[in-house]
Amino acid sequence: MDTEAPHTQRGHSSPVEGDERPRFAFSRSGRTVGGRPLTWRRAGVLGVVCTVFLLLFSNFVVQPFLIPSRSMEPTLQVGDRVLVNKLAYRFGEQPRRGDVVVFDGTGSFVRERPDGNPVAAVLHGAASALGLAEPSDTDFVKRVVGVGGDDVVCCDAAGRVAVNGVPLEEPYLQPGDAPSAVPFRIVVP
Repeated sequence: MDTEAPHTQRGHSSPVEGDERPRFAFSRSGRTVGGRPLTWRRAGVLGVVCTVFLLLFSNFVVQPFLIPSRSMEPTLQVGDRVLVNKLAYRFGEQPRRGDVVVFDGTGSFVRERPDGNPVAAVLHGAASALGLAEPSDTDFVKRVVGVGGDDVVCCDAAGRVAVNGVPLEEPYLQPGDAPSAVPFRIVVP
């Protein structure tokens, strides 16, 4: 005598017995968000929320940069995009020789910020924060040659940069390029 009830299969979308509620809500277009029809207002709010999230993320965590010049060739080409880890040096880690870094050159490479239309500056800043436009004129992508306390001299008799009296081998330079057109000696602060 067989006392077991026959096994019936039901799909994931099959309602539980006595549960007549629909599992999914569909709009005329068939698009839903969280079970509710997608409206223009919801789409706009979702777009604004996503944009704000991306701007905050790129401002504090990882920011894309577009390479605008040939100064880092052959390592980086014009038009390359790089992702900059903005958390790399926030928790005690220090830049090391050979690291490629992005920094604001105001006060060193650029004497003062250029004046301009503030609205255009905000829009350009947002576009460059998302990697859609060239970085601002004060952002620079460079390789670290010396760190705090290093004595950096350019150039020795062979045309090389020396750090603490030791000439650098710089295989990343284009053949025939000099590390600097201007002789200098500086102790890195």
